[in-house]
Formats: sequence, structure tokens, C-alpha cells
Amino acid sequence: MDTKKSSKQQKTLKTYRTVIVGAGPAGIGMGVALKDFGVYDFVILEKGLIGSTFLKWTTETRFLTPSFQSTQFGLLDLNAVAINTSPAYSSGKEHLSGPEYVHYLNRVVYEFQLPVHEEREVMTVVKRDRDFVLETVDAYYVAEYLIWSTGEFQFPNDRPFPGAELCIHNSRIGSYRDLLGDDFTIIGGYESGVDAALNLAMLGRETAILERGTVMDSKSQDPSVTLSFYTKQRLDETTAADGIRLEERTEVKKVTHGGNGAFRIHTGSGYYESPTPPILATGFKGGEEQIHDLFYNTGGRPQLNEWDESTRTPNLYLAGPHVMHQNVIFCFIYKFRQRFGIVAHRIATQLGMDTDAAVKLYRRHNMFLDDLSCCQEDCKC
Repeated sequence: MDTKKSSKQQKTLKTYRTVIVGAGPAGIGMGVALKDFGVYDFVILEKGLIGSTFLKWTTETRFLTPSFQSTQFGLLDLNAVAINTSPAYSSGKEHLSGPEYVHYLNRVVYEFQLPVHEEREVMTVVKRDRDFVLETVDAYYVAEYLIWSTGEFQFPNDRPFPGAELCIHNSRIGSYRDLLGDDFTIIGGYESGVDAALNLAMLGRETAILERGTVMDSKSQDPSVTLSFYTKQRLDETTAADGIRLEERTEVKKVTHGGNGAFRIHTGSGYYESPTPPILATGFKGGEEQIHDLFYNTGGRPQLNEWDESTRTPNLYLAGPHVMHQNVIFCFIYKFRQRFGIVAHRIATQLGMDTDAAVKLYRRHNMFLDDLSCCQEDCKC
């Protein structure tokens, strides 16, 4: 590694072969994959602490996908980001909280000796000839390869319609116990919306969910576009769900102030009134928003080639929940981790390394998905 002082900026210049931005599950998993494929000259930059966005989860939020320690049978824990690791084993839990998952990520960093630089927020990214130059508060990081792994949680879709500033996005709620009032309206009816409603109902609060589509009768087998069976089970098993009213095919157009301090939620056919600020369960934007000019976009998604590389900027790779190919959405950990090996293999191959053994290892553990035809919905019963 080359280190110098810039007399003009008084910032350190640090040079690596590869820089990974983001130390969440995508960034940590990519770091392990690079090592497994023989790439060691890299650094992971994290603007906060390792997995810090999980520490911002609402206190009551838990993972949808269950963790189960089954590595001894060659089956990877659904929420693991590295081979021979298991969040279930590290936490003793099946549906982990945010802090419990952060503990797992820190264990992975320690066990695999990953070079993570915390509290290094990337302020600008510039492509100069073959290299990327990333500016932080105290240094310039120069790299030939850049892997963007910042996730989505820190980029809430909190302005989906006029008047959204009168609402509160569910990602900014510390605990549902802290919300004042007994009657709430939630805009958005997929996982985060139903989870909010269930947690409020368990506290004895009344909730109405306004969903522009349909979620309960979806025929899709993909949990990326419909409610998970775990969430449906929670709805079925709790009597508190009686306090939840679901209004499907109800698209919100805007929110305004109503009378007596209430909030008026306007739809295409009328309006609803809520005595408390509406809760937005409207999802998130992609973490690549910060460097959107380095991607071509289609339908709000970055265009990627077969190696998850930007079609606009060579050697720029995307890892994490915003990866999408042929209508296959990789928004869960057990999905997007299957592309870690693809990116690591591509970089290692360009560096002239023999990757045969690593590819075989990753294929054996379902961590090297290069045939998307296997992702079609074909469950018979």
C-alpha cells in the first residue's frame, strides 16, 4: 500500500487494488469472497460502524428469513454471508434482531481478518483513467476496482407523493411503543407495513393499512414481491390482528392537514383521516444513488452486465439488494450472496489468478449463481 501526504488538501493518499464501500452484509460478504478467490489487496470503507444500519432498525423488527445452523450438512444458513458461518449459531436465535445480526457481522470480520475502516464516509467518487478516486474526510482512496455495497436502509423512499413530509417513514421509528396515539394509518402494505401494523396491534393500537396493490391473494412464489409465509403466519396466529384493517387497491395521491390536528390522506376515490401522522412503509431507494451518474438506469434499477458490473463504468460492481437480472430480484441476503462469487471471480480472473478451486467451493455451497434459469417459479406443491 502506498501512503503519501497531499500538501494542498492535507489528506492521506491510500492506494489499493480494490475498494468496497459499505460494511453491511453485502460488503462483508464481498470481502470474504475476495479473500477466498485470492484477492487480498483491498479495503472496506464504512461511514459508520460495521452493520450500523441494523442498529437503526425499529426495536421490534426481526429478520423475516429464519436462521438455522445446518452447515454440518452442507446447507448454508439463509442469513449467512460467508461459508461455514451461521447467524443462528452466533446468536442462538432463529429470527434475529438488528443488534444480534451486527454481532454476527463483527464475528465474521474478526474470524476472516477483514480490513474494515470504520467512520470513513465516502463523500465523492471520481473515475480518472483506469482508477477510482474516493474522497473521505481525511484521505483519498485510489483503486482499480470499486465494489458498491451500501445497501438500501439508509436511503428511505420518504417522498413518494406530495405531503409525504407530514408522515414518518417506518425506518425512522425507534420503537412502536414510543408512538403517541391509539389509531394509526400505514401507507404501504408489504412486509414493513404489515410488520408495523402487527407490532402496533400487539400494543393494543388500531391500524389501517392502505395498499395500492394486492398482497394477501398474490399467487407469486417470490417473497420479494409478496408477503412471506412467516408474516402471513403471524397474522393468522395473533388475535391482535383483529385490530388491523387492510384496504387494498387504494393508492395514496397526497397527504394534507385535516381538521382538529388530524391528517387527511387523499386517494383516487376519496380520503381517509388519521389522528396521528401517517406511517410510510414505502420502501427504499438503491444505495447507488450517490454514484448514479456512473450507471445507466432502467426502471429505477442500475444496468449491470453478467458480472454485476456497471454497463457504463468498467470495473465498477454492485453488490447487495438492488442487484437485478432478468426480472430476478436479489433483495434478500440468501439471494444476493449468490452473486459474491461472480464478482470475486471476475476481478480475480482479470488479475490473472487461478479461480477453479474457489468457484467449485462456492458452487458447492450455492454461492455462485451464474444460471438464472434456475430462479424461475416452479414449486409444484
